[in-house]
Amino acid sequence: MVELIEWLVRNPDAGDRIEAVAKKISNEVVAALDHSVDTAKRAERRKKLAASHFWCDILAGIAKTLNDIQEEIDKVIAQVPKLVISAINTSSTIGTATVELAVEKTWEQIKELDFVKTALQLHDLSEPVRAVRMLAIMICPAPERHEAVIKHCVKPLVGDQVHSLTKQRLETALPAAWLD
Repeated sequence: MVELIEWLVRNPDAGDRIEAVAKKISNEVVAALDHSVDTAKRAERRKKLAASHFWCDILAGIAKTLNDIQEEIDKVIAQVPKLVISAINTSSTIGTATVELAVEKTWEQIKELDFVKTALQLHDLSEPVRAVRMLAIMICPAPERHEAVIKHCVKPLVGDQVHSLTKQRLETALPAAWLD
């Protein structure tokens, strides 16, 4: 317990986060539970819940579940190069070793970008996906003949993510087959 207190002293922001969770529980969750019983029984119920490891059990369960989710996310992130290699068709013409090295190094560099790190932490990859899609379209020597670029980059960008004016410009500039 002493180590925990010493750690909190060295990490004051953690104390603020702990307090924020405690306030949410005490203000919102306890109020919801209070409303579920008669006023006369609220104090007795609060005592019983506090003495029975009710709250710490719930928090321990949430901590375990969030940790399990993070471990699974970390596993998926670690699998990105393998998943990319299985999804592309260039290894037969370029060579497997070259493709594997390029994919691994490309992913290493992309995931180090600040906006990608933030996206991974927030579990919202929409901005990195959009940036990678746009770059793929821009560097492709013949996107109109590259099925993967059309399917995974052009069509999704023309979907809901693109402003209607941009969509109209793309429809004017690109062959209709790309957008179907």
